[in-house]
Amino acid sequence: KVNTTLTHLNLRSNKKIETTALMDLIVVNTTLTMLHTDGFLTNNTLQFERLRRNDLTLTYLSLSSCEVGDDEARSIASVLATNTVLIKLFLAHNNIGDDGAVALAGTLKVNTTLTELGLFINRIGDRGVVALADTLKHNHTLTALRLHQNRFGPEGVQALMEAIAVNKTLTDISTTYGSDTVVKTVQLARLRRDDPYLNELNFALVTRDMAAALAAALSTNFSLRKLFLDGPASALTVVQTLGLNSGLIELGLHSSNLDALTVLALAEALKTNTSLVTLDFHLHIDEVGPEPVAQFVEALRINQTVAKIFFGRYCNCTMLPYAVRKEIDSLLANRSTVSGWADTKPARE
Repeated sequence: KVNTTLTHLNLRSNKKIETTALMDLIVVNTTLTMLHTDGFLTNNTLQFERLRRNDLTLTYLSLSSCEVGDDEARSIASVLATNTVLIKLFLAHNNIGDDGAVALAGTLKVNTTLTELGLFINRIGDRGVVALADTLKHNHTLTALRLHQNRFGPEGVQALMEAIAVNKTLTDISTTYGSDTVVKTVQLARLRRDDPYLNELNFALVTRDMAAALAAALSTNFSLRKLFLDGPASALTVVQTLGLNSGLIELGLHSSNLDALTVLALAEALKTNTSLVTLDFHLHIDEVGPEPVAQFVEALRINQTVAKIFFGRYCNCTMLPYAVRKEIDSLLANRSTVSGWADTKPARE
């Protein structure tokens, strides 16, 4: 109680520890940061006290697999409301249900320092996730939320996607149910708000609706540099936006051979696009016909930034006449493969 230097204390394998005395010590001592015993209770209490007193050294806290239930989650929520130091909190692999999630959600409406919250492998259902989703509409600091392996379903996922659409800071979220859709929704939201940290994006199995949303976001986004798509429904819609986008330097269309309409749209976009440097796609002249291919080559004469084209980097399904390939190689021969874009991303705080 009077020591002012001790930070770690290991009392494991001691059978006659007086728990009450340790609890009294924890409340009074202001330097202890780690206490090891054979039970969760004392260390949990120590970490709770550090949270409560706003310990300046406690920026990361993991109480995962520590038998934290709804009551403990409510207690943590109560001190988080006034804590201004903690940045990352992990409460995974516990027994937190809807009541605990609701309490934490309420706290996140007032807490302005926590950036990452891990609640995976708990018992949180739709009610708890709906509360957390509502918080995302108001919270402006949380960037990562881990919710996989819980008990929520379509209602919770729908609430999350609605919240993501208006949230301005979330960059990473994990769920089990509807995981792929939720992740894509987060990425689209980041594209729409022109997140300066989102510079590369891989979208697989893109539906027509998702492709339309992606194209709309690209038309006003200036931060994304590399985009790789896998899905035949997405190619034409996205290519038609390239004339409006001035940020992308690399585009990969890896679904299948491009059709004639997509090749013509790509040719038209390249006439005005001034940022693309690298293209990667599959092209079979027997499938598109000679005219779209001729239009594409003509567009390359007008365009002065495209310097490298991979006709199917990951397969040998592209077939173009030797004369066409030679003409394209000649057009690109003396062009620089270095983009003129300078990395001006703001430093993370």
